[in-house]
Amino acid sequence: MFTSSVNPYFKKLLAPRRIEYLALDRKLSILDTSLNVHRFAEQPDEVVKGKDARLGFPELIGLEEVFSEILSGEKQNFDLKGIARSSDNGSLLYIDISVSKYQYNEEDLEEWLIIFFDDVTEKMSMTQNLVQRTNEANLLLSALTSSKNYIDKIITSIAEVLLVTTASGKIKAINKAAKDLFGYSEKELINKQISQIITDNDFFQKARLLYPLSPGELLKDVEVICKTKNGKDIVVAFSCSAIETDIEDLQDFVYIGRDITQRKLTEAAVQQANEKLTIWVNELEQRNREITLLSELSELLQACLSVEEAYTVIVQMMEPLFPDTVGGVFIIHPSKQLVEAVATWGEDAGTEVYTSQKLFSTHECWALRRGRSHFVTNTHNRMLCKHLHPNPPPAEYGCIPMMAQGEAIGMLYVSPLEKERLTEAKQRLAVTVAQHIALALANLRLREILKNQSIRDPLTDLFNRRYLKESLEQEIHRAECKQQPLGIIILDIDDFKKFNDTYGHEAGDAVLREVGLFLQKNIRKGDIACRYGGEEFTLILPQAPLDVVLERAQQLREKIKQLQVKYHGQPLGTITLSLGVACFPEHGLTASETIQAADMALYQAKTQGRDRVCVCGS
Repeated sequence: MFTSSVNPYFKKLLAPRRIEYLALDRKLSILDTSLNVHRFAEQPDEVVKGKDARLGFPELIGLEEVFSEILSGEKQNFDLKGIARSSDNGSLLYIDISVSKYQYNEEDLEEWLIIFFDDVTEKMSMTQNLVQRTNEANLLLSALTSSKNYIDKIITSIAEVLLVTTASGKIKAINKAAKDLFGYSEKELINKQISQIITDNDFFQKARLLYPLSPGELLKDVEVICKTKNGKDIVVAFSCSAIETDIEDLQDFVYIGRDITQRKLTEAAVQQANEKLTIWVNELEQRNREITLLSELSELLQACLSVEEAYTVIVQMMEPLFPDTVGGVFIIHPSKQLVEAVATWGEDAGTEVYTSQKLFSTHECWALRRGRSHFVTNTHNRMLCKHLHPNPPPAEYGCIPMMAQGEAIGMLYVSPLEKERLTEAKQRLAVTVAQHIALALANLRLREILKNQSIRDPLTDLFNRRYLKESLEQEIHRAECKQQPLGIIILDIDDFKKFNDTYGHEAGDAVLREVGLFLQKNIRKGDIACRYGGEEFTLILPQAPLDVVLERAQQLREKIKQLQVKYHGQPLGTITLSLGVACFPEHGLTASETIQAADMALYQAKTQGRDRVCVCGS
């Protein structure tokens, strides 16, 4: 029959972890209980000797087959972890339940189940229990002496590692969990130093502070590196307390621990995963910033009206896209032989990185020679572009050809100020940026070509009649608002037909081209020269009064005679001009009226014998 007289020793052994117990017969009726086991029950009033334990602990319902296996020896023990309860104050209480077989002695034919309840909610309560164990140390030691077999069974049944040592660290007792964990037999550990399995010296330094024990002192949940018999390192969380012995002022130490090696490995894996996740998140945020900046770059480039404006946008956007770098955009000259920097950014505008003159041959760049990106992350590499500044070379750099319609129009250069910054991600970004810039510049060039074709005369490269009409309307409006004069000169090549009849139409075209170049060289920066039609040309002179316009017309008439035009090496003779002059607002209040007045003056000059200047109405 279950002997309750040994219960006090039993309780004191379990006190450091506040473990309570129930003793049950095969029918799961309660034979004996620890003093405070009721606080773990769902129905405390039902935890009475003779009653079915399942009434107070419904968790046991359905485990009857497991209990049978334990009683028959098929199973050593059974654990239920993390059972939730509501405590008296309304807070949650969590307990671990461990079930084992109990047999008082070998002659006793009856077998019982013993159930341990471990409060894992408030580990701080271990302090009070361990202090209480100080006053019970002598009783515990005498109980261990008189009831060694019984205590050995209790120790063996505890699921966690239990070690009892002297103050000097000599092992006095171990349980089965300790033997299983460390791989030693009882004979191999008893009377050996605990340092044989606990290799952490810091732990012993802390443990010595407990001796002699003062009320309230406790070493708990200290993570210690231990070594198993086969040399494997494991991590065990130990709680340690001191108990009084029969000898005055002499204490033993009780160590209770659990293997947390897998938990530590899991924590390390989680930490590593979190670090990787943080890196991925940072990279994703960086990619998002780069995508936003790249989108902004594309929008700004599409909104540019000229390539010069695009160069300004590129410099503005490259620094946030490639921080802490120097770089530039280089454009290939129409000759296809030279490359020139049109936009640079970074320290000293990149002058220490490219070349001393920012102008070099296409053959000096590996990227342009190969037609593919050329990245160098080790400047000891002999394949350095010759356009780099030789002393010292950059930390690392990349040259990316800017391709449009299968042809290189230039090169993007990027060089970080420090090593290991030109990552694969930055290289991919540089290639993408080069593609965007190349496409934008090609579109702008095409737009300018189309615009020039729509407003320029293809033969003389002067503005055409369409542009003349639009510009004159604007200039008249501006002159009217500012109350300023505006001069117009319409000029005609005298006897132009003889050039075509005598030398052919190609010779006539040569005369028209040379006259166009002559006009471009002999007008002010703000003046507008247009081919009006055939051999007639029109000049718009903003802010020019009539006397100035007349003087300019006379100068043109005189200078044109000095123009020597040759066709196939043959001089075509002297060119003379007839010029008609009109001014706004003297000769017209609108563009059409002023043009008509100048045209009438031209007609007057021709009827008066050509090679002269006439003013409307004179």
